[in-house]
Amino acid sequence: MNQIFVNAKKVLVLLAEMSDDMRSRIIHEVANSIITHQTDLLDANSDDLSRMDPESPIYDRLKLTTKRLKDIADSMHTVADMPSPVRRVVQHKVLPNGLDLLRQSVPYGVIGVIYEARPNVTFDVFSLCYKSGNACILKGGKDAQATNEAAVALIQEVLHRYSPTAYACQLMPATHEATAELLQARGYVDLCIPRGGKKLIEFVRDNAKVPCIETGAGVVHTFFDKSGDTDMGAAIINNAKTRRPAVCNSLDTLLIHELRLNRYASTPMRLPSRRSVETIPPNCSTKPMIRRGTRSGWTMRWASAPSTAWAKRYSISPTTDQVTASVSSPTTPPVRFNSNGS
Repeated sequence: MNQIFVNAKKVLVLLAEMSDDMRSRIIHEVANSIITHQTDLLDANSDDLSRMDPESPIYDRLKLTTKRLKDIADSMHTVADMPSPVRRVVQHKVLPNGLDLLRQSVPYGVIGVIYEARPNVTFDVFSLCYKSGNACILKGGKDAQATNEAAVALIQEVLHRYSPTAYACQLMPATHEATAELLQARGYVDLCIPRGGKKLIEFVRDNAKVPCIETGAGVVHTFFDKSGDTDMGAAIINNAKTRRPAVCNSLDTLLIHELRLNRYASTPMRLPSRRSVETIPPNCSTKPMIRRGTRSGWTMRWASAPSTAWAKRYSISPTTDQVTASVSSPTTPPVRFNSNGS
């Protein structure tokens, strides 16, 4: 694996000589290739999914669809169109003694990213690193190995076609040994970023000999302030929790300013039909197992029941899409509430 590190370091010179417009053009081309080669990506993804339990919470994170590939491509187009961060003047001043001080942004170098069953991260990391003139070394999880291999092969094919910078994006084997080597590649890897759960972050923090950024693994909060727009707040909260409840950054806790409670509760929270909201009782440490029903509603029960079993049922009005929910347990009477706060 030492050759991977050597190749990444060598390509930095080529990236430094490349124009901002060329880097952006290549990212656009990779995004276009995602759409034209989506069959190959979906086939590789199906191979990974076939080895995973569909009930696993990781399954949805790993799964790619035509819609999700389009979203990934659209995000890459957005990154490509952003102003270049390379050589951006952050601060410039001349001191009274005539000393001219210039603070300018420059590429970091070789960035290693360790992540789990999230194939979209492969394209996210490449586009952000390439746009900023950095090379990336990717270490994905074994659950997504086939998908990651197909994604990196697609990226490298485009890089080969337009520039001699194919080594700007490389994939390491999905082994613990590879992770250890990446974390100890002093002189080759300039920064390592773990993107995953608490155990991964702790492992990187405890074993890294290269600089690393310790990302958060806490409960995701959204705070709705007294000056917040109600309609926008409702849309943000809805999207944060219901768009993809299985992902690690979906909403866990909503905090509302006390001065907005009455006003906020009087505004219906409209949720699109066939969307579910995961709510875990205080004494339950496991994610719920969602069983969807018809448009009239669905039931949530926890795969590993806490000491006091809870069940929550959501019903959706066919005309307004407002949500009615009831919560009950063996020791407490049913509590019923709907989306208009009553």
